[in-house]
Amino acid sequence: MQCLVVNSGEIPYTDNVYQPTLPTNNWGFDRVYMINLKRQTERRKRMLSALKELRFQYTVVDAVDGKNLTDEDLKKMRIKPLPGYQDPLLKRKITMEDIGWFLSHYKLWKEVDELELARVIILEDNLDFGNGFLSSFQNVIDEADAVAPDWELIYLGRGYASEDEPLVPDASLLVLPNYSYWTLAYTLTLAGARKLLAQRPLEKILPVDEYISIMFNKHDMTEYLEAFSPRDLYAYSAQPVLVHPLQFIGDPGYVSDAVDTRMSHDEL
Repeated sequence: MQCLVVNSGEIPYTDNVYQPTLPTNNWGFDRVYMINLKRQTERRKRMLSALKELRFQYTVVDAVDGKNLTDEDLKKMRIKPLPGYQDPLLKRKITMEDIGWFLSHYKLWKEVDELELARVIILEDNLDFGNGFLSSFQNVIDEADAVAPDWELIYLGRGYASEDEPLVPDASLLVLPNYSYWTLAYTLTLAGARKLLAQRPLEKILPVDEYISIMFNKHDMTEYLEAFSPRDLYAYSAQPVLVHPLQFIGDPGYVSDAVDTRMSHDEL
């Protein structure tokens, strides 16, 4: 299996697998991944407790820490920013933290591809499952398999600006998403992972949530859309969403792993 090279070393895709002694149920998914920065110890403890309560057989994925990335790392991985990219809210170029965030998801897409995993769940560590998550999740997946069996990605939690999102035909729990932000929680199939990888996104990188939206042809910036083709990811979203951020920007104690102003000395 290949690895991502960072700081002159190798990052294995996943190596922290929890196999609980109690009966487990991954609801027909091959893996449940939870992405966490090693330095975010409180988030890790809280998520592990929640996942054990849900009786998932989960895999803890050590996130790529953008604070440790160097210009040499980017050169080795042939990472280049999407020309002209600017954060839509902060009006700044992509940062090392954004790149670490992207790589944390990218290495899972690679693992799905290489191991030929049919479907997986990908979770970040700053989320709240809420009451009744498991029953709601099963209902969403059952509906997706019934009315949109070709699905490749389903958002379980996200941010979105537009309320004008149509229901999937014959569905009551699934919508066709518009431009979405955050990558809190989503399901992904092998076909979806391969579409995300086929664009060689490290060569024109932008934040991972914007990239995923682009891949189902939703973004406010036409020039970003035109940088990738085809944009035919079969993406859907649970509505209402099943998980929410544990904290929002501005909340007491909020720490972002992606929002930072540090760029490479070459200004990426």
